[in-house]
Amino acid sequence: MIQQLQKQVKHVIRQQIDRTGYQILSKKEQLFPWSELRAFFQEKSLHTVFDVGANVGQTVRKIVEYYPKANIYSFEPDPKSYQKLQERTAHLSNVRVYNIGLGEHNENKELLLTNTPTGNSFLAVAEEAFEYSPGDWLKLKDKKEVSVCRLDTFCQDNNISSIDLLKIDTQGYELKVLKGGGDWLSPKTVKTIYLEVNFVTYYQGQASFLDIFSTLLDKGYKFVDFYDKHRKAGSNMYWCNALFIG
Repeated sequence: MIQQLQKQVKHVIRQQIDRTGYQILSKKEQLFPWSELRAFFQEKSLHTVFDVGANVGQTVRKIVEYYPKANIYSFEPDPKSYQKLQERTAHLSNVRVYNIGLGEHNENKELLLTNTPTGNSFLAVAEEAFEYSPGDWLKLKDKKEVSVCRLDTFCQDNNISSIDLLKIDTQGYELKVLKGGGDWLSPKTVKTIYLEVNFVTYYQGQASFLDIFSTLLDKGYKFVDFYDKHRKAGSNMYWCNALFIG
C-alpha cells in the first residue's frame, strides 16, 4: 500500500515538473544520456554503436542493458584490456571487438600504458596531471606499438553506412578520432556523439573542450549537455563526458 502510494506521488510530481519543461534525472541518467538518446531516437532501438576506447567493456554493458539488439563495434588497442574485453563479450553475438585504436591516420603508433589501464593514451601524461589525479595510476608502465585506423577507412572497409551512437574515450585523443572521420563524419552518417572532454591538462597535446566543440559545431552538430562530471568541491571542472546530436 505504501509503495503504491509512493509511486503515485512520484508520478504526479514528474507530471508537474514535465509541464515546466524541466526533467528529473536518475543517477544513471546523470552518468549516461539515456533520456536524451530515447528522446532523440523516439524510443527506437540503436542499430549501430561504436565504442572507441572500450577498455574491458564498461560501456558495452550499459548499451546492452538498454539496447540489447544494437550492433556494437568495440575498439581497444591495449592487448591486455582487449583480451578481457573479448572474454566479457564472448557471449554477446551482437558485439564485435577489434584490437586496434582509431585516430587521424592509418598507421602503427606507440600506445603509452599507465599503471591503471584506463589512463592509457597515445599522448604522454602531462606533469600537471598529478595535481588533479594524485597517486601513481597515471605513471608510465610500458609502451606498445599498436595498429591505428581512421574512422572513415574502417567504415568503408566494413560497409558501414551510418552510426547511431559514436562513443569516444581515448584519454585526450578524442579530436584525433574525430579527424579520422574526415568528410564522412557528419550528422547524416553519425547521428550522436558521446565523448570525454578535459578542462584541465592531463595529457601533452590533448584537445580542449573548445577545440572539440568548434570542430563538431562546424560539422553541424549541436551540444546537448555534460555528464559524469568530475571536480573537487570548490574547484573547477576537471573532466566529464559531453553529448552532441546531429
